[in-house]
Amino acid sequence: MDGSLVFLLIMAIGFVAAVMKNYKVWKSSGRISSIYGAATIFLAIFLLFAGNQYIKQKEFDNNLDAVYQYFSEEDVHYVSLDLTEVETDAGTYKIEVDQGLVMNAKLIKK
Repeated sequence: MDGSLVFLLIMAIGFVAAVMKNYKVWKSSGRISSIYGAATIFLAIFLLFAGNQYIKQKEFDNNLDAVYQYFSEEDVHYVSLDLTEVETDAGTYKIEVDQGLVMNAKLIKK
């Protein structure tokens, strides 16, 4: 398990604790504490964005690994950031990558 996933899990535990504290305060006084309410909202927004970025990064890593595995016999010199172009010893390829698989690789320049 990598460090960023552990951090997200710790933040999720904090979110659950803040929600539970909000519920306890609301149940006893009929109001929501502004500090715990703000903490809950902050943690929810943070988890939404950080979790989304984590998933996008993992998907990008899987797709990049697929490109390197697909071109394993050739020495890969360059891969574009949007994973649409690869430069190898044999030439430059236009590729399509989806969910960790190279769907199409067309030689565009030798």
